[in-house]
This record gives sequence, C-alpha cells and structure tokens, in this order.
Amino acid sequence: MTIDDTAILSDDDLLAEVRAECARWEARDELESGFARLFRLRDEALRRGLPLPMSCPMEDPPGSTDEARTNVGAVGDAT
Repeated sequence: MTIDDTAILSDDDLLAEVRAECARWEARDELESGFARLFRLRDEALRRGLPLPMSCPMEDPPGSTDEARTNVGAVGDAT
C-alpha cells in the first residue's frame, strides 16, 4: 500500500485497516519500527471524521514528522 492508497479505501476498508494496525500497535515491542502506515491510516480516518478504536495512538511517536510518515513505506509497503 502506498500513501495514495489510503485515500481510495472505502470507509469500511479504512476502518478495518486502522483496527488491524492498532492491534499491531498494542502488541508491539518498544523497539519495533515500521508503524508509519498506522499513522497514515489514522490521519486519513481523522480527516474523514471516522471513529477510531480506543487503542489507536493519538500522539505521534517521538521524532516522527509528517515528512517522515510520508516517506516511510512509500516504496512498496506490502502490508
């Protein structure tokens, strides 16, 4: 999935993806990386005014920026 793919997901598909990524977030190892997709999906859901799961992080991880989230996974995030 690329950054542009989040905008073309239906609301139901977007919410399913957010839920799946939030479940991964809850079970993460503190040193694990690769959560840029979660924040892209979360931001798109917020933009659409969709309800987020309670487990969805509302604050960005330390050191992340909009530019970093945009560039991470843009070259073939296969999940």
